[in-house]
Amino acid sequence: MKVLHIILTMSEKTILNKMQLFASSLGHRLFRNNNGLAYATSNPRDAIELKDGSILLKNPIRIKYGLGVGTGDLIGGTRVKITDDMVGKSVFLFTNYEIKTKNTKVSKEQKAFHEMVERLGGISIIERFSSDSIEGNSYVEAINRFQAVE
Repeated sequence: MKVLHIILTMSEKTILNKMQLFASSLGHRLFRNNNGLAYATSNPRDAIELKDGSILLKNPIRIKYGLGVGTGDLIGGTRVKITDDMVGKSVFLFTNYEIKTKNTKVSKEQKAFHEMVERLGGISIIERFSSDSIEGNSYVEAINRFQAVE
């Protein structure tokens, strides 16, 4: 299944919030997945506040956060109903959702992660929005392919 749906967007944060609420309203869960690098110190005395408001860290520790390069803006699961061999049970299917605006591009790492999730049987969507509206989004199309629980 390849769900690489392109449209165009204004506010990525607004769309992410709307998509999280929309997924939750369907009984699914998508969590914000920030990735980045931060610096900290294990000793509070090694953090020195300067006159300009910046902070100098002695002996800094690099901290990478998030699930890693290429993972989607929203990560979570989509509840799907299983076929006859597991009648009545539901599973939480790994879901990767990457939101793009008119000013952002899909990185090769994001494309590779998207393709890996699909190969392993999960749901992965890369979608471009032109406005803050999520109407007609690819998420509904994707979950319908997996007999989504209402």
